[in-house]
Amino acid sequence: MPQKTNALNEFYFVYCAARTLDKPLHELIRQPDIKRRWLELDARARSAAFHRGHDEEHALFIEKLGFVPFIRAKGNPALPTIHEFFSGPRPITSPFSIVWGNCFNPLRIVHDFQTEAEVETINSALGEQTPIRWWCSGPNGRPCYLFGQFLWEIKPSEISATERELRLLFLAAVKRERSKFERLEHVFSDERDVPTREPIAETVQFLVWRRDEGKCVKCGSQERLEYDHIIPVSRGGSNTARNIQLLCEQCNRQKGNRV
Repeated sequence: MPQKTNALNEFYFVYCAARTLDKPLHELIRQPDIKRRWLELDARARSAAFHRGHDEEHALFIEKLGFVPFIRAKGNPALPTIHEFFSGPRPITSPFSIVWGNCFNPLRIVHDFQTEAEVETINSALGEQTPIRWWCSGPNGRPCYLFGQFLWEIKPSEISATERELRLLFLAAVKRERSKFERLEHVFSDERDVPTREPIAETVQFLVWRRDEGKCVKCGSQERLEYDHIIPVSRGGSNTARNIQLLCEQCNRQKGNRV
């Protein structure tokens, strides 16, 4: 079964020519040889670690093309994160690019979706119709696919699967993920929905005690008696004498939340 990854993190942005982006960031993202220049300076810095000139040039390059643009990109409405973009209105209609970068790596385009057919492949993947390969090697060295709003890394035994088989695997993985959160939502919504229990009025306690003759209605014990709601409060039961009975502690625990 494919495994969901957190690879689409905060270091991925969406660049769209239709959005207004300040000129320096626009030129940086579209600079074709940025990665080559970055790798050249990085290699020079590593091979000449004690050469002050190389170190300073490398540091300036990091500051100019890495740290500063990344800080300006974060929170920029013209460069939404990939998660924000994929969670937005669909279908996507405009061409766009996926941009990656951080404080120590220059912002650069890593995926381009410029033609109508390319944009349609993204819509198909986000709509859980057809998975598309995102990376050849993911966090664990296996292919990653975009399906729904997440990246999924497949297992070694699934690498040779056909396109139809992959879709079925991803549909099963998405269903499993949703079921897990639906169960959690159900558990915690039940806890939130439990009404605040009001104390049983003394007059009601007296009536119940006299009616049940001061003993457990199940086993007749007169030890460790408790006032039990026949229909639990969590299910809408009231604090009236008709809905309350005397049970010993043991019988009450055995009954639990059952009616």
